[in-house]
Amino acid sequence: MQSKTQNQADEQPEAEPEVTGQQYSQALELIFVGGLFVIVVAAFLEATTYQLVSSRTPFVAMVPLILLLIIQFIRLLRSGSMDRFKLVLTQARKGSLSTLNKVFGLVCWATLLFVMILIGGHYLGVAVFMFFLMRVLAKERLILTLIIVFSITIILFVLFEYGFDIKLYRGIVHRYFEGYRIF
Repeated sequence: MQSKTQNQADEQPEAEPEVTGQQYSQALELIFVGGLFVIVVAAFLEATTYQLVSSRTPFVAMVPLILLLIIQFIRLLRSGSMDRFKLVLTQARKGSLSTLNKVFGLVCWATLLFVMILIGGHYLGVAVFMFFLMRVLAKERLILTLIIVFSITIILFVLFEYGFDIKLYRGIVHRYFEGYRIF
């Protein structure tokens, strides 16, 4: 009888340890260093398409930065951050790390805004983003949402185009219709 109970206890999976603040910070640092490395390498590769006169400055800034990021990444891996990262990732998938979920949600929203600005330009991207946030997430009334979206978009347009005399990015679609063949 005793052996059955002991066997059942042995078969049950062990509970995962709770993530501490330090483990959480080290996992976020690993994510940050990895993300920054990807961005800097992408910028470095883009700089290789410039003329040498224009690309000297990015190369001088990015080569040491890439080396420092590699050194930091190796240092983090040696300190056992990868194990902590896996633990944090496991608990994040389960939804038990609300702060990480909020940060991830914010990054996703910012990425969505970036993509909308890239495709439709600043004015259209910001207007669609505001509409989506107000109508879908906040569940505001349609008339209130439209009034605020159009008002803010017009204010931004007047402020930048006439007040600051700055032409904001118009988007890939606008550039395509201007004659740039980007596709």
